[in-house]
Amino acid sequence: MAALAADEIVETRTERQESADVLDGGADMTEPQRVHALRIKRQVRNVFHFFQAEDSSDAAPLPTEEKSPESIEVIKSALSRNLLLNSLTETEVDIFIKCSLSQEVPAGTTIINHGEDGDYFYIVETGLFEVFTPNASAAVCSPGPGDTFGELAILCNAPRAATVTAKENSLVWKIERDQFRNSMAAATNRHLNVARDCLKRVELLADLSESARDTAANAASVITYKAGATIITKGDTGSIFYMIAEGTVQCRDLGTEGVTLDLGVNAYFGERSLVTNDVRSATVVALTDVTLMALAREDFEKLLGPLQDQLAKDHDLKVLETTEFLSKLSPEERDHAASKFITHEFPDGANVVKQGTPCTSFFIVKEGQVQCIKNNQPTEILEVGKEFNLEAMLDVDRLCEFTVVAIGDVKCFELHRSDLAQVMSGELSNLVHSHSQRLVEQQSSRFRVLEWEDLSIKAVLGAGTFGRVKLVQSASTGDVFALKTLHKKEVVMHKQQQNVMNEKNIMIECNHPFILSLYQTYKDAYCLHMLLEYCNGGELFTVLHTRTRDGVPPASAKFYCAGVMLALGYLLRKNISYRDLKPENMLVDALGYVKIIDFGFAKTIKGSTRTVCGTPEYMAPEILLGRGYNIQVDWWAFGVLLYECLAGYSPFAGSNADDQSQIFRNITSLKYRFSKRLFDDDAVSVVKSLLVLDPKNRITAGPEGSVPLEAHPWFADIDMEKMIQKEIVAPWVPVVTDPLDTRNFDPYGVDDTIDRSYVDSGNWDAEF
Repeated sequence: MAALAADEIVETRTERQESADVLDGGADMTEPQRVHALRIKRQVRNVFHFFQAEDSSDAAPLPTEEKSPESIEVIKSALSRNLLLNSLTETEVDIFIKCSLSQEVPAGTTIINHGEDGDYFYIVETGLFEVFTPNASAAVCSPGPGDTFGELAILCNAPRAATVTAKENSLVWKIERDQFRNSMAAATNRHLNVARDCLKRVELLADLSESARDTAANAASVITYKAGATIITKGDTGSIFYMIAEGTVQCRDLGTEGVTLDLGVNAYFGERSLVTNDVRSATVVALTDVTLMALAREDFEKLLGPLQDQLAKDHDLKVLETTEFLSKLSPEERDHAASKFITHEFPDGANVVKQGTPCTSFFIVKEGQVQCIKNNQPTEILEVGKEFNLEAMLDVDRLCEFTVVAIGDVKCFELHRSDLAQVMSGELSNLVHSHSQRLVEQQSSRFRVLEWEDLSIKAVLGAGTFGRVKLVQSASTGDVFALKTLHKKEVVMHKQQQNVMNEKNIMIECNHPFILSLYQTYKDAYCLHMLLEYCNGGELFTVLHTRTRDGVPPASAKFYCAGVMLALGYLLRKNISYRDLKPENMLVDALGYVKIIDFGFAKTIKGSTRTVCGTPEYMAPEILLGRGYNIQVDWWAFGVLLYECLAGYSPFAGSNADDQSQIFRNITSLKYRFSKRLFDDDAVSVVKSLLVLDPKNRITAGPEGSVPLEAHPWFADIDMEKMIQKEIVAPWVPVVTDPLDTRNFDPYGVDDTIDRSYVDSGNWDAEF
């Protein structure tokens, strides 16, 4: 369902707040109690890793059962009418049907008990059921033939919200969560592998980088044809490239000689359509039922740019890989650097730079050779991949030390100092000083060598899903930090060991002005501790939600969202998916700028992953439906955040904020609405461009390393270069009296009791 237009609904804050006051305990709650209640409502509904076989393509064989055409039609019809599952593709519906098992339910049998963990989703073929909620005096509904219940079990093992009992002898089709999600994962991986293998064999795409091929493979869609169906007609204009995952096709009347050719699994056809609008040279017909991976040129160009441009970019990257200090960058950082370099052509004898002139740009030889001259004396000749004017990255007032002259026609990459911050948010300048251990040294310099005994606790700041955070001060230096403490018992109980290690490792890797810095770690028998940067402005959540209002003015929303956008772009270039974006996970620093915190769900993703985790109101549809996902889920969540900043509430939360099923149905059916009073045309446009069901059609799905969202008109008022340098005055700057001032934090409800009877097993935290 498409989002409603901005002028179709006007909703007042009073109506929404009256509902929120009831949900949050009443309007007479104190400010700390209300903010705490709002925060906890989302915190306790966090969804953890309950789908364990997240990346397995070799799922165990699943039990199957033959079904009559009538039963198949009942299942298909039920899914099409279910608001949570009606967006399943034809292939996914087939998987659903294959995995469904029948169960006879005698009258009087309770098939679901309120409060128990859910595992099965049910479709009624015959019979009648009654649904009872705890406080209802009678059945709240009576599912019959073609109806469904227990749908939340497909997504998570949340406690059942009602009891369901058979009123008559009934027959249901049921599907177990892990069976369904493993089947979806296996099918997706199988299709992706076919696409990757085919793309590697296409001569036209032979020079594509591995990352570009993976991006293209993920953009391919699954299409099925029945035997005898015509897939391509000779003479038609082509724009889709096909790869065969299952079945056989026949190419008829091929070329001028009318040759016939049969193609099977892992073969491909129509590859020229990725480059040109040439007419088809053959008619292609399905000899058997076939499953194809289809890649449209439009989708390819949306993600990677035109093919010829992508091949040229990959050639440029190969040159950059040979450059001494750029070789120290990660592939993702090198990709982004390549997007900022400008190519200049110089004829034979032309000066590329001149000694004694201002040194403002750094160069790399792309094609040809250049001669370096100092004080009118020739020195060295530089070939492809060699750099010069590296000192341009250091000081604004340096002069060029050499004259560099083109030998023959030459092409050079140029990176201007003004683009440096956009390339690596400052990290590239650190690389100028050392070649061998730059990144390691740059990260190590952020760490403080502070003994545990040197820290003294000054105040309690708050609590998250697992962590308790306190304000601490170094006795020897006087520096103030935030100390996050994780209880091992809780981490192990919720099976979050790997997440905790990911959090520590990813935070070490990140160095960005809008991401919280990790300085040092400690551990003991019961707890893990992270010494973090202290931001005295409190949570962004408390800025958005106060006693007098929810949400902030558009100018403030743009400021906060711009900082988050720049941080997400930085993570994208590192292939890091954050996976729990929300205002509770952002702090405001002393200057009023946002900092993303709590990387407990973050993960480095190359290709895709399938773990179900996050906060329901912010979860993307591809997470919920088990399709596999990448960093695009964070851009969906960014759209939710942007909406909440303006409206004061998330778009998919219904009147009953505790009903996860309703939240998930709203997400998968794209059901939300705009207030004309709160959203202007640009705001509506940017939200709609982010909250898109198909990830590859979101505005942020662009060529590698790019963030097209930065150019959206809604952000036109924000100077991104000044933003990254923190040269813009924030809409709100925390008022504090000294470094130990905690007035902007709410420790309400923090329980830091340690279970000292806990005995840790294993050595999962050895490298913490």
